[in-house]
Amino acid sequence: MASPLYLTADEKKLFAALPKNLQEGWQVEEEKGTMYESVRQIAMRYQMADFSAYPGLKKIGETMKKGGDISSFSLDDIPAEALKELYFTMGARGVKSLILTFLTEVKNDADIEALSVLSIVRHKLLELNSTASHR
Repeated sequence: MASPLYLTADEKKLFAALPKNLQEGWQVEEEKGTMYESVRQIAMRYQMADFSAYPGLKKIGETMKKGGDISSFSLDDIPAEALKELYFTMGARGVKSLILTFLTEVKNDADIEALSVLSIVRHKLLELNSTASHR
């Protein structure tokens, strides 16, 4: 374990309900960021995003834009170089949805590692949002 899990109070409850062997060794820190994007801001980010080089990513973006369920998509199918674009387009709001989905489906240590990455991404997006003019 190299990274902490930044979880909200509700997410910490879900994490605490996981089997103890999955919780062991992880440092859980409370996510205190509150600057989530508005639906309008997410829509604007999607309009500015260029997913043309990544058809699978474009499909995820279109599903998100329609408010659809993206839990059937796998982040493993997305090239690493496209992830920054995806995370920024999704915003902290979208990443939070992924975190909640992961927390209900965690089965092994690799899932917890993925959860940690998502929590760090959200944490960084919330930090970025807090320095920008929102609302």
